[in-house]
Amino acid sequence: MLLHCGGTSPGFDRTNGGLIVFAGGIPVRDQDGRLLGAIGVSGGAVSQDQQLAEAAVAALVAEH
Repeated sequence: MLLHCGGTSPGFDRTNGGLIVFAGGIPVRDQDGRLLGAIGVSGGAVSQDQQLAEAAVAALVAEH
């Protein structure tokens, strides 16, 4: 776990009232820019999560 003592982000879970923000969440918008929702991915490295979320949004947009 990244948040434990000795991990890459120790104590991070005790900041901002317990709210933890990581990459991997991408907003989904319609053609007019209105927010429809979001796709969130977690479990890999930050760059992997981000890539997968971007691919999911691209696939969704391509379908519609």
